[in-house]
Amino acid sequence: MPLRIFSLGHFLARSLRARRSWSAEVVLCAMVALGIVLGGAAILGADAVRRLSHQLTDAPITLYLKENVSLTQARKLADVVKRMPGVVSVDVLTPQKARERLRYSLGSRSALIDGVEESLLPMSIEVGLAPGVAEVLRLHPSFDRLRSAPGVQEIEFGGGLYEELSALTAATDKGCAAVAAVVVLLLGLLLTAHARLAVTDRQAEIAIYRLVGASRSFVELPFLIASALSCLCAAALGLGLLYALYDTACHRLEPRLAPLLVHSPLHFFSLTQMVALLLGAMALGAVACKTAFWQSERAW
Repeated sequence: MPLRIFSLGHFLARSLRARRSWSAEVVLCAMVALGIVLGGAAILGADAVRRLSHQLTDAPITLYLKENVSLTQARKLADVVKRMPGVVSVDVLTPQKARERLRYSLGSRSALIDGVEESLLPMSIEVGLAPGVAEVLRLHPSFDRLRSAPGVQEIEFGGGLYEELSALTAATDKGCAAVAAVVVLLLGLLLTAHARLAVTDRQAEIAIYRLVGASRSFVELPFLIASALSCLCAAALGLGLLYALYDTACHRLEPRLAPLLVHSPLHFFSLTQMVALLLGAMALGAVACKTAFWQSERAW
């Protein structure tokens, strides 16, 4: 038992010696944390754009009905609209629903509508369309008939906005993937260079271990563990900084975006996603260290 404890302590001491100077480790940790912040900000930004786009394009067509239209007549008209080509969803928005939605969107200022009567809010029908059919439906004969349908006061068509936001969402997703790929590539190169310098600093020690018959895992494992733990600490620091920035941005922007985020509020990474990110950072550090050993062996 004492021999095992001694061996474990010796192994941990070798892992600590596998690090370079503490100043170099701090710089490396800061660079990895910065990469986590940049990559995470790109992912959260793309998610925010996707949620806003979904909220804004959820009802490309809104039919405002006349004051004398009953709920039964509105539902009959909604059934007719539902059979139109390209329509995927139809929702009758009563004055009560409209008032509650307005109250929720105002947040802490909801008292502003306490004196507003429900009768002042028009009944409407919100129509969701399949992607790509907004402009086609505008030219369809059924849309012209819908304009002159009994009880229809006005039609608000958001097809152009729908297509523009769909294109913006696609471009944002591609940009997010590109930023994440660049961050991973740059961090991989940085970690590999750092690990190779650490291996070079211990070149004489590694040569002695190999001369006495030490296995490859005995030689390399302390370096792999040191690199993985450094990346774990850096990733945890990066997530902490990213959450602080996210929380600050939410407190400043959410009151202004509240009407657009009624049904789809912003969220930070889930616990599962954060654990996956931390494990990915550790794996990246281990792979970079293994690559450094492979490069060093070729050079030696």
